[in-house]
Amino acid sequence: MAYNKDGDGVSLIGEGNTVSEAKDDFFSSIQEVIDTCKETGIVIPSFLTEEPIVKFDVSSLFTVDGDAMAKAFQIDEDAFSGLDLSGLSNMDIDTSALEGAFQMD
Repeated sequence: MAYNKDGDGVSLIGEGNTVSEAKDDFFSSIQEVIDTCKETGIVIPSFLTEEPIVKFDVSSLFTVDGDAMAKAFQIDEDAFSGLDLSGLSNMDIDTSALEGAFQMD
């Protein structure tokens, strides 16, 4: 979890094994910075006193290997090489039920 409200190059980070742990660590980091500002006489930046918006980014949980997915779901065209579909050409299909179901633009 990372937070950078005003884009000045300062990021506060919270780490943990769960979202709850990361949030707790994050808020602890904010408090540590506030305490340090108070101890050293530095003005506390306003963004540290505002309630942050916490969002959970699920994209950080996993990655997808596109090549592996393509290999897993590819069609083996050789499997169709011996398939005889010639009998389908003589089929009498009644398409009257489809009339009006599709609109051509």
